[in-house]
Amino acid sequence: MRWRFYAGQQLRSLWGAEVVDRDSSYLRVRNGRHDKLIPPGGTVSLGLVATGTQLPEDITLNGGLCTVADE
Repeated sequence: MRWRFYAGQQLRSLWGAEVVDRDSSYLRVRNGRHDKLIPPGGTVSLGLVATGTQLPEDITLNGGLCTVADE
C-alpha cells in the first residue's frame, strides 16, 4: 500500500503493517507478519499516528486506487 505522505509529516507509530520505503512524497508499507496472505474478499486493518493535519491522499494497493472510509 502506498499513499501521499507530505515532507513535513513524521510517522510516530504504525500497526498492522511494516514500512517499506519513504521518499519525499509517499509512504509505502507492506502487510505485517500476521496477515501475509489475504484471501479474496478478505480485509486488513492498519493504523498510524503521524504529525500534521493532512489526510491520506492518492492511496493505492498493489497499484489500484483505494478509497478512504469515514468512521
